[in-house]
Amino acid sequence: MQQKRFIKFGTLHPLYSGYEDEIRRLHDAGVRGIKLQPDVQQFTPDDPNTLYPLYESLCRYQMTVMFHVGGEPLPSPDNRSRPAMIARIARDFPELKIIAAHLGGLNMWDEVEAVLVGVPNVWMETSLSYRFIKPDQAQRIVAKHGHEKIFFGTDYPFAPIDASLAAARSVTFLTNIQKQDILGRNAHRFFFDSA
Repeated sequence: MQQKRFIKFGTLHPLYSGYEDEIRRLHDAGVRGIKLQPDVQQFTPDDPNTLYPLYESLCRYQMTVMFHVGGEPLPSPDNRSRPAMIARIARDFPELKIIAAHLGGLNMWDEVEAVLVGVPNVWMETSLSYRFIKPDQAQRIVAKHGHEKIFFGTDYPFAPIDASLAAARSVTFLTNIQKQDILGRNAHRFFFDSA
């Protein structure tokens, strides 16, 4: 049963050999995209030999991909999902809609500003970001990327939903209209106006 109030995302392991059938099954069930967590699932998202066929399949079904991007929570050389990797995928697949979690890269916001801000087919969401990012850097990222390409997010259960919502509402560099866009209207436009 389709419920318009909910936008469904699924997941799969990108190294699963039957991913094409799984993407088709998710699509046919009304799932609009998939979420991938490279550190947990232990893959490198910009590996063209193993991952690019998956992105081609997502493009065929016009499905979105959302990536965890950034540290766990602090950056380390072992992080498998960095802003530069997401920027590379976005350039190689300009028709693929990408959502980069944690305002483009948890605790990697210098790299976000350098390589990911302004990439046309990348949207960002805010989960956990306001707890760690300096307000002036958040303001620069949102202004340069465009507030209309930012979604509210919470990383429940790591961040309680009420605390995430309070943090998003208390941001001082956004107008009330921009806050309303980020808190819901941008996602509505993304998922329904472009469908």
